[in-house]
Order: sequence, then C-alpha cells, then structure tokens
Amino acid sequence: MKMDRRTFMRRSAAAGTAVAVGGTGTIYSSEEAEALVPLAPAAVAAGATAGAWLIREYDPLSIFENDALDIARDERIERVRESWMRQQNAVDKTIRGVKSLIEYAYNDWISRGKIDAVEGMVAGDSVDQIKDHAHSHVDGRVAVSQKNLIKQHQEMRRTVDGTISQLVDHPDVDVLSHLEVSLSQSRDNYYWLKSVDTDTETWTLADGSSIDVTPLEITVDEKDSFDDIDPTTLLSSTPRGVEMDSTHSSGKGLVFRPSSLDEDGNIQWSDATYTLSRPDIWSGIWTDLENMRSKVHADLDSWVDVAIDEVQSGMSPASLLSPGEISMMMSEDESDPSAVANMIALGVPVDKAVEYRMKIDGIEVWGILHLPDGGSVNVGDIYRPTVDDPLFASLDPSTMSGSWSEYQSEVSGGVVTFTSTPFPRVLYSISTSHSETVEVPSSEFSAESSSAGTYTADLSGLLDNQITSIESVTMRPHPDYSSGQMVTMTLADDQVEILEIRDEDGSTMDSTSTDEPYTPQSSDNYITEEEWSEMQSTIEDLTEQYEEEKQPNPGPGAILPGGIPDWALLVGAGAGGILALFGLTGGGR
Repeated sequence: MKMDRRTFMRRSAAAGTAVAVGGTGTIYSSEEAEALVPLAPAAVAAGATAGAWLIREYDPLSIFENDALDIARDERIERVRESWMRQQNAVDKTIRGVKSLIEYAYNDWISRGKIDAVEGMVAGDSVDQIKDHAHSHVDGRVAVSQKNLIKQHQEMRRTVDGTISQLVDHPDVDVLSHLEVSLSQSRDNYYWLKSVDTDTETWTLADGSSIDVTPLEITVDEKDSFDDIDPTTLLSSTPRGVEMDSTHSSGKGLVFRPSSLDEDGNIQWSDATYTLSRPDIWSGIWTDLENMRSKVHADLDSWVDVAIDEVQSGMSPASLLSPGEISMMMSEDESDPSAVANMIALGVPVDKAVEYRMKIDGIEVWGILHLPDGGSVNVGDIYRPTVDDPLFASLDPSTMSGSWSEYQSEVSGGVVTFTSTPFPRVLYSISTSHSETVEVPSSEFSAESSSAGTYTADLSGLLDNQITSIESVTMRPHPDYSSGQMVTMTLADDQVEILEIRDEDGSTMDSTSTDEPYTPQSSDNYITEEEWSEMQSTIEDLTEQYEEEKQPNPGPGAILPGGIPDWALLVGAGAGGILALFGLTGGGR
C-alpha cells in the first residue's frame, strides 16, 4: 500500500524519525548561535530558532557547562560571566524573535486546521465535530510552541541554578557579591540572591497535554531597601522577571555583576552587568500564543460554516500538506534551506532567487532578506528596524566578516591584548606595523586576572617582530565551526545597510523587489479549480518520485529530490468564480 506524504510525515514524527535539517530533530546548536554572536548588538542572535519554534519541536539552545570546581576564583567568575553573557545575547533574544513572528504563525496553524476540517467534511462529520477536529490539530501546533518556550525557559533556569551552585561551592567566591535581583526598573533597591528553589509545577498545554516546569523561586536578603517590602512575598512561585504570562512585568530580572580582587584583596566591581529573564523579553509571550490560538479557532469556525455545504464529493485531502509540513520536508541539501523554509511556511515574504550582502552593526554577511511588508530593495538602502518593526533575514554565518577595534595597540614580547571579550569560535586576523599578519582563534585568548576585562594571547611563535604595534584586526568565523547552514535572525535595534545584490546566477543587480511569494492563509481565500487539479496531480507525481527514490533510512537530501515548487505551498489566489482552498466553494464570491 502506497504511503501518502502526510502519513509518512506523521509516522516519522511518531517514531521519532527526524525529517528536520540534520536528521537529528535538533535544528539548532550552540555552535551556530555563537557563529553569529558578533551580530548580537543589532540582531537577535540565535533567532534561527524563532521560525522553527512555531513549526516544529526542537531541543533548547544549551549554554551552561558544568565545569570542574578546582579552578581559580577569577577564572570561575569569568566562566560564569561568559555563561550569562551568552544566555543574554542568545536565548533572551531568541524569545524576542519568537514574539515578533507569532503573528505569522497564523498562516501555518490555519492551514493545518483547514486540512483537518476537509477530512471531517469528506467523512460526513457534523459541523461541531469538524470544528473540534480542526481545533485539536491547531492546538497541537500551539502546544509545540508552548513546549519549546518552556524547554528554553528551563534551560535558562539550569544556567542560573548551575552557576549559582558553582559560585556557592567555590571556597574563594562570595556568591552574594555577584548575583542580585531587582524588583523595579525605576528604583535601585537590589536584593541579594541566596538560593534557587526546586519545586516543580505542572503546566497544561493547548492540546491538553502537560509538562513539568521548575519555576525560578528565589530566596533573597534585602539591601538598601526604601520601604518595608518583604521580598520573599514578592518573589513567590512565579517571581518577577521569569514568568511567561503578562503579570509582574516591571522587574529587571536576575543580574550578574562580575568583580575581581585587587592586590589588597578588596572587591573591585565591574561596570558590566548581565541580565537573564528580563520581563520585557519573557512576559506576555504565553498570552500572545493563546490569543493567536483563539483567533485561528474563530477564523476556522467562520471558514467551516461557509464551506461545509459545498465540499466536493470524492475529494481526498490525504496528500495535502500544510506550509509547516512542507517546511519540514525541505532538505538542507536542496535549494530551500530550513531557515528559509520556516519563513515561507509562516507567510513571511521571501525571494529565494536573490541574495544580499548586508552590513549589520559593522559586520558584513550574505543572506536572504525577508521584508514583512514586501517592496523593493536597492543597493545603498539603509534600514533601521526596531523591536516593534523588525526585519527578518536568513544569514550564512560562513560569509561573515568584520573589524575588531577592542585592542591595545602596543605589542610587547609577542603578547596581544584585547580590551573586550573575544567572540567565541572566531578567527582574528591581526596586522602589525611591521607588515606582518597572523590569524589566531579566539580560544587562544585568556582572561587576565590582574586586569579585569582584558584578554591576552601569546603570539611570539608567530610574529618575527615581537615588539610592534597593531594596525588593524578583522574577524571571520572559524571554519571548524561553520556548518554552512543558514540562520534566520530578527534584525532590530540597529541599522542594516544593503551593500550588494545578486541573483541565483551570481549576476549583480542594483535593485530587486521582495513580494509575498504566495497569499497567506485567511478565513476566505481561494484557488481555481484548474490550480487545484494541477496541485493534486503534481503532489501525486512527487509522492511517486519519493517512493521510488527513498532509501531505507532517508536523510537530508533524500526526502524530496528537486525541492518543493512554490505553488505547493497551498496558494490562495483570491479570484472570483472559483473553488475555495483545497477544492471548496463558497464565501467571498
């Protein structure tokens, strides 16, 4: 018996057989996040997961590493600082990317619901049964997003809990000198962090399933309090700064403030602070997902009420795929990488045939630009996106390059000094006044215990002139950690300049347009009968091609040779005298 594509997808998912990029189910890694850390000031580093969060289940970005305890005090503090910095630059900003894309999840969720509604219509179910059936599959989609959110929240909590334990267990570190929490953005009353509770709660997801959640319960001591506030009352089972609903949104979150000891043993505070679980990042996202779920339910009900009486007899929806399912079928080895496929599935405008060389906060990188409202793009255009009005781009980390200005110009004994933390998994090309250029990986730099915030690398074995000065420093990704996989980012907070545009043949061009590749789903969009017939026929052909060419254990590249054509994204044409989406008539004629 021939297996249709949807059956294949669902059986694969049920068996735990990954059809996502990489064949592992984990469509994002810490290496890929770190490859784009230099872009963090301007973009949501780790935003690659943003589109995927709303389509498929994924493993959370893991930052914390359980290091050995027998290391020096300053190195322990530095490692904790790096863990918090990476969390702040990656995970929290991923949440911002997800919040920016929730409105686009509508496209995939309502498509999924329509397909299941058609199944109920063909089976002769009642209107209530059809709606319940459609709602249940939408709820399954929402539950995936909720589960991803919770898993990432728990990973953030693991970093907090783990780093606190590492500081508490170190004999030379006073944990109360480094970790603090503030209850208000407008006041400076801080509370020292003492411990993290481990009680678990059970959260119910949209589809009725449940997941255990360990909240960030904090016991604190007051410092410099301006009134008689009981902090243990305010920081209850869902404390300020770490909740995922819309309550308690005024706190600053958890703050790590690194320090060092001077030669007399006195604490010297750093000006830099690293904050996790910022309420303006996390609060509201759970509510946003619930609100979008309600909207999809309501629009599906309207669609079913119109379409129920006009379903075509004999129609089978078994070969139909929602945009999200199509996204998961796209292979990284084909022309539509996963990062781009996710954006297509969400209905974000994508022109896959055009690449842009962009300058983002001083870093140059090639990628595909997704303008939420479409429109033309010209060489020299400068965009200034914000969190409320973002741009999206699928970027190739292997093409990233940029300059580095955080260094001391003097070189003595071949020792180079950086005045800021080197980006991980990056190669630095250092040119000197003696016309020498050497390349050194960031792993060669180590923190200086005698001078907080400085990092040195001994290049005496590479430099002929060991007393010299630095003329310039540039950086690029380390090839050992460059997967070639595109990463989707939510661009916000800084300017994006278009430096070059080229088409799929490599020819440069001065301008192009980025229009919607297809009409996103709604409660009343349609396709023609001719397009419907063509869609059915072509999907059958592709299914047969897959059946003929699949391997016993298909991996990336063996799913659909040749990729998915644009029309297979369940297009809505909006013309009159036509059949409704998936062969239905009615409404909007």
